[in-house]
Amino acid sequence: MSEPAASEVPTCFRHPGRETYVSCVRCGRPACPDCLRSAAVGQQCVECIQGANRGAREARTEFGGRVVTAPIVTWTLVGINVLLYLAVLARPRLWPYLLWQLAEVAYFFAIWGYLIFVYASEGNQVTGYAGISTGWYFAALLARLLAVAVLAAYVVRDILNPERDLVRAHGQDDPAGGVLDHAEDRFRLRLTPLARRPGPPA
Repeated sequence: MSEPAASEVPTCFRHPGRETYVSCVRCGRPACPDCLRSAAVGQQCVECIQGANRGAREARTEFGGRVVTAPIVTWTLVGINVLLYLAVLARPRLWPYLLWQLAEVAYFFAIWGYLIFVYASEGNQVTGYAGISTGWYFAALLARLLAVAVLAAYVVRDILNPERDLVRAHGQDDPAGGVLDHAEDRFRLRLTPLARRPGPPA
């Protein structure tokens, strides 16, 4: 029996110079090991895998968001704790701090309620709590921004007027300042214009 001609030897459809006797289970074209990928059944060529990935539906979370692998929640909690620590140092008074925290808690529940509302509005079945509408969500967002603005305004006021600061109200400059305690200010921001100095006599 004569040997088959060289032209009858199957070659890779992407690399014509490579002989191969393995074919893609989807398209049936012969492909070399560099162009094949292991699949659930047999091996598929890279072009079939790319075509399947383009037509595949993107993975989503339960509420329709994108699946992420970065620890966003962890870093968010770390950032909140740092902000809480700085806020207590900047203004050690109770009621602005409580106002800010109440607004943050309200916004936390509002954003999750809004995600449930969006998920249900897309036709998905939701049993029980149906979330909050867009108007309530933006109301919670606005309340949070106002609470942060109020807290920031009080901090700036304490900086500009040391006598209003709880720590420095009794004449203390910086109890933890060390050598910088009672040091003169390099410059001070003033919200009111300085009094005009009298000019030289005519």
